[in-house]
Amino acid sequence: MLQGPKVLILQQRNWAPRIGQPLAQRFHADGFRLGAITFKRDSDRFIRAQKDVPYEFVLSHDDLQEGEGPSMDWDLPSLDEVCHGLGIDTVWVLVQALRSHVRSYGDKYYYGFRQNVLDTVIVGYVQRAYEACIRVFDSFNPDVIIGPNFVSMFHAMLNLVANQRGVPMIGITDSKVARMLVFSHSYLDDQGPFIDRIDEINAGIVSNHESTAVEYIEQNRTKLMGQGYVQQGNRMPLRSSLRLLLRHLRVSLRRPSGTNLLPDAMDSRSPKLVLRDFFAHRTNQTAAEHFPYVDLDSVGPYAYFPLQFQPE
Repeated sequence: MLQGPKVLILQQRNWAPRIGQPLAQRFHADGFRLGAITFKRDSDRFIRAQKDVPYEFVLSHDDLQEGEGPSMDWDLPSLDEVCHGLGIDTVWVLVQALRSHVRSYGDKYYYGFRQNVLDTVIVGYVQRAYEACIRVFDSFNPDVIIGPNFVSMFHAMLNLVANQRGVPMIGITDSKVARMLVFSHSYLDDQGPFIDRIDEINAGIVSNHESTAVEYIEQNRTKLMGQGYVQQGNRMPLRSSLRLLLRHLRVSLRRPSGTNLLPDAMDSRSPKLVLRDFFAHRTNQTAAEHFPYVDLDSVGPYAYFPLQFQPE
């Protein structure tokens, strides 16, 4: 049995085979002990079937979300116990990160604002998610947690529990600088080496890169003020879009849409929703490419809010 430090990796979607599993192999080769939490059934099957890394602990997030697997037999905490354990006043702020629960994908592209499931479904998932976070530490007790990002309520819960145990959790987040990501240790992006460096500079340390930063900011302000319309990247040709549409339709026809607890989810769309999304996306993209901006020189100080599918 290996006796090295324990690393828990959040094996998510395409990140799992491309980055997460190679990381696990490197850690294993260096004598570390590995555990994993999988997100999405394909990732779970991949992690459980591979033979390169002997994971000592594997937990399926999809089981938690759908109320399946071992979590069905757990004694679950009350919401008051969850809040106390996380050190927060209410879980409902975190619940807003559950897009598939608190918004309806079936109503509208890109999500409608009607709650998608019953309150009892949300409460059940909150209870199972918190209990799972506790069991991660009771069963595996990692020394560090690594994932691609802090993208959901479960990530936030795990981060809060890890902080209380003194265990660092590492992900990446957008730096607001083109083609540059930074490491984050918090679901609020308020901890990590980038934040530490900002604090140092605000405290008076002189950066050797100040002139480069000033030049980058000025160039981007100039570029922003020069736009007369939304500048999109290269639009996918129609033929390629149709091929992608057919692929999504094949996937949709091969598996059931939604789950017992999560109807009309983005990750398990019905053929009807696949077609709706295709036409809505192209219509919105065309409208965005021709959206006129006010001449910013004529308005004085202004706040810039970029167009999105929806404000989040």
